[in-house]
Amino acid sequence: MEITSTRKPKNKSEAAFWDWAVSRGWKITKRGWPDFFCWKDSKCILVEVKHSRGRDLKKHQRLIMEFL
Repeated sequence: MEITSTRKPKNKSEAAFWDWAVSRGWKITKRGWPDFFCWKDSKCILVEVKHSRGRDLKKHQRLIMEFL
């Protein structure tokens, strides 16, 4: 599954980074990231919150979680 973003950010700083990264062969996405990045002491967790009625992760969310 391809989740690479094709739309450059409107924010000038983000767009500059986008250009830099793409020119060096990086694939970029801003989709699928967990809802929370939490840390305590020297540990971190990433959390995606879903309703208790069994809503599954979307394909791009599942792919990002596999990478992480």
